Amino acid sequence: QKMFCSVRHFYIESDLTSLAYARSLTSNGKTDGVVFGIRKSLFDNRTSAQDVMSWKEQTNFTEAPEYEVRADLPRVVFKETKSMNLALYYILVHEFGHFFDFANNVSANGCEKSSPNAKSCSYSGESTWGSLSWDDYVTIKSDLALIEPKSFCFYSCEENTRTRASHDSLYEGFEKMPFATTYATGNSVEDFAETFTFHVNSMSRSWEKSYLLPSGKSISLTERYESELLEKKRTFVRKFLEQEALLYP
Repeated sequence: QKMFCSVRHFYIESDLTSLAYARSLTSNGKTDGVVFGIRKSLFDNRTSAQDVMSWKEQTNFTEAPEYEVRADLPRVVFKETKSMNLALYYILVHEFGHFFDFANNVSANGCEKSSPNAKSCSYSGESTWGSLSWDDYVTIKSDLALIEPKSFCFYSCEENTRTRASHDSLYEGFEKMPFATTYATGNSVEDFAETFTFHVNSMSRSWEKSYLLPSGKSISLTERYESELLEKKRTFVRKFLEQEALLYP
């Protein structure tokens, strides 16, 4: 309820590159509410979460009409345990992760610029979110980067930047990396939001999510989230939400 009260504007967009977005509003240098936007077609078409997220996943490999899913590319499979509009629920929880990040400076904490005019920052210390997997905002630590940078480019993909690696080898590399989803490999902000989404689901088990490759191989993201591979991130998000000083936008 507190989070919903923090939403100052809710936009339903007819022309939006991503599925949704979250932005913070600031006052006197502090977060003072948030803005939330989402694709209008998600309400108009009532497309299944499976098709919506599969289409999003396939933007890494091809440009296709909205929510059109190809069987020869990696797909997302959901197993729902509760009746709901899962596409909207998943997207909303993900954006709420961003809202908590904005209010508490989760992904920004410990990211220091080498000079006042530097365009990017580098993570330092060992107790911050970014220090778990990132050298800076967009660069995965070298010992964890088992795929080429920007292999999963999603909405920023262009024809000449889409990966040419085989699906099996690409997802085999991802499988060994401590990220909840391929989308989480984009930057530290999306990493937190995706981990937050899986944490919320772990409390209610409303869905199970997996990747299905054209070869027939299945990768359970729900099982991976509960594994030792993501233990540090699970612990971080749990302790973050349990803190008494937790801030809402």
